[in-house]
Amino acid sequence: MIHEMEIASVPVFALFFAVAGAGLHWHIFKQVAPIAVVLATIRAIALLAGARVGMAIGNVPAEHRKTIPFGLLSQSGIAIGLSVLVQKTFPGWGEGASACLLGAVMLNEVVGPVLFRIAMMRTDEAGRKVPIAGGH
Repeated sequence: MIHEMEIASVPVFALFFAVAGAGLHWHIFKQVAPIAVVLATIRAIALLAGARVGMAIGNVPAEHRKTIPFGLLSQSGIAIGLSVLVQKTFPGWGEGASACLLGAVMLNEVVGPVLFRIAMMRTDEAGRKVPIAGGH
């Protein structure tokens, strides 16, 4: 079942991000790009710091603490939805805020998976088959 879901997820993600990208007003984004970079950086730092604290409280083994937080960077579904809501709810400044938020999400979506892949390669987890519990 997991294998079949993975096959179906590629077109769904492609459509999801195509629609989100189509909603990004590039002329506005160019104006707010520096703010988007700052927001993406602050978000990444906050996620990494929060993950570090959570892993310490949860007694996560030290060898996993270096890589787990990088899986959080590219999570963006709610942020995209909120940016659309901001745009529709606040005429005037909402369009610029939405472009800034979508820009930060876009940066996280581009950089996040790359950093996660690097982290997984450092732990020799990338490309290794993991048996499914109860499966073959």
